[in-house]
Amino acid sequence: MVYAIKFRTSVNIYILSSLYLLVSRWPVSEAVPIQRRKEPGISRGSKNDLMLPSESGVVISRTTPEHEVFMKVLFPTPINKNLHLEPVSFIRRGTLTSKYNYLLYIRPDGSVGGTSNDKSKYVKLEFHSVDHGHLMILGVATNRYLSITDDGHLIGQDQPSLNSVLKEEYLPNLYQSFKSYKYQKKNWYVGIKRNGKPKKAQDTDEGQKAVQFLIRYDDGT
Repeated sequence: MVYAIKFRTSVNIYILSSLYLLVSRWPVSEAVPIQRRKEPGISRGSKNDLMLPSESGVVISRTTPEHEVFMKVLFPTPINKNLHLEPVSFIRRGTLTSKYNYLLYIRPDGSVGGTSNDKSKYVKLEFHSVDHGHLMILGVATNRYLSITDDGHLIGQDQPSLNSVLKEEYLPNLYQSFKSYKYQKKNWYVGIKRNGKPKKAQDTDEGQKAVQFLIRYDDGT
């Protein structure tokens, strides 16, 4: 009888382990959308609302739209509870230079492109880590998120979404490319053309000169 109990216990543990592995591999597209937990004009602060001011002035906490996007990307992987307590590791400031030697800018009207004016305040960017290899890019002066829209246009959104999440790819020539997280199966990338104009995502592809960039962080790394 003792052996029978041990056998049933082992079987139960195996079943639970299998279910956990199955759930942990559930695609992000099937995740339950995160509902907003704060109505306009109503304060619901608690000890769980860990606030983190970024250099742009945007505040990241567990109740902000940006964190909701984080959760959609990470779901159902358990989130690191200390993620927003480490600003040096997860938020960095710098610029993004294309292989055509343009600095990527995000203007107040949401337009995105490339400029050779390194004095422009619109080329100052923040790089917000979402998950390993994924990030969001925020214009410091405009508080707009670099995004690839559903029809393939490159814009600066005033609110973060899955369109703002980019997959960082490292290239053998030390450049980086930024693929749309939402449309990664379509191979949509952030791209700046030879004339400094944004390239429509449908026309981008891996290895193109237009989709290659260098991040230059303010700390020199």
